Amino acid sequence: MSSVELKIKELQADIGEYMSLSSQATRPNVKQLISTQTEKLQQELTRLQKSEAERQSKLSTNNNQVSGVYTKKIDTYGWDQSDKFVKIYITCLKDLNTIKDSDLETQFDERSFEITIKNLKNFNYNLKIANLLNPIDLTSSYAKLKSDMVTVFLKKKKTGENWSYLTEKEMKLKEKPTPKFDENADPQEGLMSLMKKMYEEGDDEMKRTISKAFTESREKQMKGTDMDV
Repeated sequence: MSSVELKIKELQADIGEYMSLSSQATRPNVKQLISTQTEKLQQELTRLQKSEAERQSKLSTNNNQVSGVYTKKIDTYGWDQSDKFVKIYITCLKDLNTIKDSDLETQFDERSFEITIKNLKNFNYNLKIANLLNPIDLTSSYAKLKSDMVTVFLKKKKTGENWSYLTEKEMKLKEKPTPKFDENADPQEGLMSLMKKMYEEGDDEMKRTISKAFTESREKQMKGTDMDV
């Protein structure tokens, strides 16, 4: 999965969380603030999805011409692990029985690897994964060709070490903390805490928007108090 695809999934999760928060908010200013941020994320999501669609379209036709042979990117693969190896399974390609072991070109680095499957029905196919979760042993890593799949064996630098994820990006995406509400707490207090967190982590535009919302809210409260006196 590319970094853009991971970002798209992250944005989709954020938008879903904001929509959930919006349904719980009661103050108009807070609802407007959440709506503004949701629209901002949706615009960014649309932009990334369009960019990714264009990239995939180019890859499916004539991407990276090498010596008259086009190279296509491999986007589908599986993986598991043993005590010694993390194994990457490439099963999405047909007619692998028509190529030889010498048609597998690999490059291993401590935290990444790349494999190119060459001369398969007049195409080359490439898979590159960076930011592996843990270091690998370069000299003991290799690829193996079978009639129905290609398997990449990444030798763990630490035998017995468990990989919960394949890459650091996947770990950060899936373990990203999301704001949660205490069912027994005051809902308004929870929303105020969320607004404070958004202010602390937001950019200048976000901080101005939050400050304006709080100011308008306080002014309305003061006007209501004056009318009651």
